[in-house]
Amino acid sequence: MFRAAGKILGLVCIVLAGSVGLWVYQDRFGASLQIAKLEREKQALQQVVQRLTDEKRVAELLVTNQTMDMRRGVMTTTLLFVEYTKSGQSLPPRSFVIEGKVAHVDALVIKFDRAFMEILVERLSMANLRLSGV
Repeated sequence: MFRAAGKILGLVCIVLAGSVGLWVYQDRFGASLQIAKLEREKQALQQVVQRLTDEKRVAELLVTNQTMDMRRGVMTTTLLFVEYTKSGQSLPPRSFVIEGKVAHVDALVIKFDRAFMEILVERLSMANLRLSGV
């Protein structure tokens, strides 16, 4: 009798462990997570296309910190770069650390055709779909 109960208990443990393992696998590697990841990447690509096809781009460059390294005798400057959309909303800020007191800002303007950029994003999205296996 104890032997049969032990076999049933063992079988229940194996089924339970398998169920938990399957749940964890689906939770970490499920299709819904991959779809959400691809949606985030798609939005990022659409933002890139929007920025590349805009006629006007505005940004602020702010000095947030300056310190002197006494051992090397070099000034270190921390800059915060904030870019704005057409509607005036700020994009995620980026921080840069340079050596010296003066920052030289150089820009190159390249205009892209919107139709070309949409085709490029579509192809990148399709390549990403094939690579991820979805």
